[in-house]
Amino acid sequence: MRVDINPYSILPATSIVIFVFFILYLTLRVRRTEARDFVILATSFVNAWALGEFMMRASNDEGIALIGSKVFLNTGIGLLGPTVLYMVMLVAEYVKPLKGISLFITIYMVPIWVIAVRAGTDWIQSGVTENYWGYSDALSGPLGPVYYIFSSSFLFAALVLLAKRYFNTVGNNRQIALLMFVGLLIPLSLTVSTDILLPAINIRIPELAVPACIIFIGALFVSLKKFDLFEIKPVTEKKVAVPEKGSPKETGLVTDLPSGKIYYLEESKPDLTFKVFTSLVSHGRQGLGIIRISPQKFREMTGLEKTPVIWLSSQENSTMKTLNPSSISRIYATVVEFLKSAERPVILLEGIEVLIFTNSFREVMGFLSSAFEKISLSDGVLILPISRPTMNETEWTLLTRHMEDLAKFKAGPEDAST
Repeated sequence: MRVDINPYSILPATSIVIFVFFILYLTLRVRRTEARDFVILATSFVNAWALGEFMMRASNDEGIALIGSKVFLNTGIGLLGPTVLYMVMLVAEYVKPLKGISLFITIYMVPIWVIAVRAGTDWIQSGVTENYWGYSDALSGPLGPVYYIFSSSFLFAALVLLAKRYFNTVGNNRQIALLMFVGLLIPLSLTVSTDILLPAINIRIPELAVPACIIFIGALFVSLKKFDLFEIKPVTEKKVAVPEKGSPKETGLVTDLPSGKIYYLEESKPDLTFKVFTSLVSHGRQGLGIIRISPQKFREMTGLEKTPVIWLSSQENSTMKTLNPSSISRIYATVVEFLKSAERPVILLEGIEVLIFTNSFREVMGFLSSAFEKISLSDGVLILPISRPTMNETEWTLLTRHMEDLAKFKAGPEDAST
């Protein structure tokens, strides 16, 4: 095999180096989150695309060029679209409750079949002749145009969702949508122009699709770091006065609970639950509050200053993090991420009745069952205030069967373990 250093192999070679270093940086220096994993996955597929183009351009060996085209380039382009679309669906909260993984697998199946059919159809081609870019026209094959249109459709769908997200939201969520929209639009426009339209009218310039993807990966990275995409940072709260006179032990509030369990407290207004949550985060646990009342009022009631709080609301807000009650999958993902990232986490979920009303009792039961599995294997706890009059006896039994009644726990860690 003879390798030619032609100018058209320099751009993909440079892109490969950039993408590899970027993947290593994310893997070694950025804490693992759902968003980080998706950025790595998207970058890996772009890198496969770049490697395919490099093999096609830098080699005059037909076999090497075919492997680059049919294996690496096909796989990179074909699977990048579904990855980006699914990530955008998470950002825009379009993933249906508790069906995210199934949907993720489903949207990959058709591209995988298309990749296999195209590779199998084109592989038998021979008679390689060099063209302007240093590789064969025969590498495109009869399914080339259809394949690229199909692959691009995922990215165009992602653009539509990001545009809708931009016009239907405010604050950081709107900035993330705009950043990702522009970051995706630029490389997609350059890809269509330099890889498809200009060659069709016999205008030959270097293909800019792969190096242009650096813009999109950069947009994802900025969203990840600047806007904490999908991420809630755990903190250790300083000791605060429990909102009652006297110590936690004197007021009957627990200062710790056995880990790996879900606890409920039967009350119409979550006053006591808030006090228990405050007591727990004031004694070493890192907390996350997912609440129905306004975060400002919650902080006034509890005295908590640093503990992250998410407002469970259908209204977007520019000054605070929000979760839509209808997006159970995002609530679940938030709970799971916090359990993985925090030290001895305690999560307060206020508003289980709103989740049931907005979705359905069955969907909420599915959410709690999944959350129970994660919590039982962790060092964390989940506490919920529940208003019993809002549900019938069967619903109450089903809802609380895997939970512990918080009312039976006494003050002090020595009692909490009993």
